[in-house]
Amino acid sequence: MKFMESLRNISVKKRMTISFGIVTGLSSIAAVVAVIMLFVVNIRYSNALELNGFIQGDIGHYTTYLNEERMLIRDIISLSDQKDIDAKKAELAEADEKIAYYFQEMYDKLETDEEMAIVQSMIKDLESYHALRKQVISLDEGGKGVDAFLLLHGEAAPLAGKIVSEAEQLLAMNVEMGNTVSKQLSSFSISIIVLIIVLT
Repeated sequence: MKFMESLRNISVKKRMTISFGIVTGLSSIAAVVAVIMLFVVNIRYSNALELNGFIQGDIGHYTTYLNEERMLIRDIISLSDQKDIDAKKAELAEADEKIAYYFQEMYDKLETDEEMAIVQSMIKDLESYHALRKQVISLDEGGKGVDAFLLLHGEAAPLAGKIVSEAEQLLAMNVEMGNTVSKQLSSFSISIIVLIIVLT
């Protein structure tokens, strides 16, 4: 009230100067706040992209090479020419390296206990699968092709399928988390726009 009375008692020029100063001050505050909030949005977006976005690519590569591995084992026990078998074994070794690489990439981006529980299950299943896979190849090399085939399709392949399903569950979880963060950032961006409009 006293402030308004004081404004009436000063010249129009001074009033305009004060009003201009207030508007300029509010605009400056709005600009600073907007820059800070946009910086926060950028950081959160970068984190979401690195954790939830990039891990989806890692999971995709992981399951691709795991499926390729299954087909290579099938080929190894079905082929008769040793050169072809050796070539498939070389491909299998490369696939193993890719699987290990993308698994580590995926592991490094885990955020939640739920994700970690899934991955721990994958680790156990993968160890069992590799043990079965070794038995399959050993049986085939020992001339027991039928036994190798039965072990592959009866135990090894279903276990590999379980690992792929676990990876897909992890993928779905990260897609959902990414969508949640995206919605939060959209709401935050709208809040920034509204704040700028109000303050200016």
